[in-house]
Amino acid sequence: TTESSLVNTGTLTYNNIPEANRFQAQLVGLDWVGTTELVTNGDFATDSDWNKQTGWTISAGVASCDGTPNANINQFNVVEAGKVYFASITVTEYTSGSIDINIGGSTRQGAFDTVATHTVVVVATSSETIFYQANDSSGFAGSIDNVSVKQILEAP
Repeated sequence: TTESSLVNTGTLTYNNIPEANRFQAQLVGLDWVGTTELVTNGDFATDSDWNKQTGWTISAGVASCDGTPNANINQFNVVEAGKVYFASITVTEYTSGSIDINIGGSTRQGAFDTVATHTVVVVATSSETIFYQANDSSGFAGSIDNVSVKQILEAP
C-alpha cells in the first residue's frame, strides 16, 4: 500500500508480509524471542526425538543422567550457524556435577548445578546440533525438563 505524504512530496509505502513469512516474537527482557519452539519433545513426554548417549534415560517426563562424564543428550537439525538463540533448561533434580548447554557448536554455556530454570543467549557457530551435556570431569547426576530453544530476532 502506498500513500502520499502530508508533509513535503514523498510517499509512504507499507509492505504487507504474509503471515506464513512473519517472524512471530515476544519481548523477553531486552530480546525479541521467537514464539516457534525449535526443540521437539522438550517436555520429555515420550522417549523419542532425542539421541541419548550412555548414562542418559527418559522416563516419567524428565531426562536423567547417572553422572557419566561428558555424556550428552542431543537433537539434530535444530539451529543454523550465525543465528542467535535463547535456550532454557530446568534442572528438576540435582545430585552432583553440572550440566552445560551447547547450541550449534558454540562454547559450552552453563555448568548449572542447582535445581532451577537456567537460560542462555548464544550464537550458533555451526548448524544443526543442540547438546545438553554433563560436565567434563564430574559428570552430571540429576534430571532435566522443559528444554527450549528459540531464535532471537536480529535487526538487519
